[in-house]
Amino acid sequence: MRSLCTLISLFLLTLSIDALAETTQATPPSTVVSQTNSTRQSLVGAWRLMRIERLGANGPIVEPFYQSDSDGLIIYDASGWMSVQILGGHRPPMETPAQRTGSPTEQTNQPIKAALLDSYYAYFGTWQVDEATSTVTHQISGALYPDEIGMHYAQHVSFEDNRLIFSIRDQKNGQVIVRRKVWQRVTPALP
Repeated sequence: MRSLCTLISLFLLTLSIDALAETTQATPPSTVVSQTNSTRQSLVGAWRLMRIERLGANGPIVEPFYQSDSDGLIIYDASGWMSVQILGGHRPPMETPAQRTGSPTEQTNQPIKAALLDSYYAYFGTWQVDEATSTVTHQISGALYPDEIGMHYAQHVSFEDNRLIFSIRDQKNGQVIVRRKVWQRVTPALP
């Protein structure tokens, strides 16, 4: 019953979120102006992925890329740059090559390379916060998938018990789907 109430509350909360990605040019950190320090300062640091959820009107939806054993790290620095890496679960093993040939026609390990690409996600760029809408926007400068370069990803941001939660609301085939990424702040590794 508690999880159903939580799901309904999440669904109603996210209905008011209008944080869809735009495709425009990245903004260098030097042009980011007047951001409220509270959310911005709270984001600065490293965060470890706890889980990724997809929720529909009828409850949880299986995430096609990210599995329950996915792992990841997102880092925000105070100068306005960020980086994110997410590993899908069950990545196939592959020996690290002694050198890379760079030959696009090389067929050795192509199925494994494809599986590795399909189970990894990464990009870096600049970021800014809109305190009025509780939205953080990533402006992609470099990415594993080149088509993402120049895109803007906007996500609703909230904090709960030392956790960072990103929410995105999409509508597909008349159904509202809410994607949530839950991150835990990383404690310093060095004393």
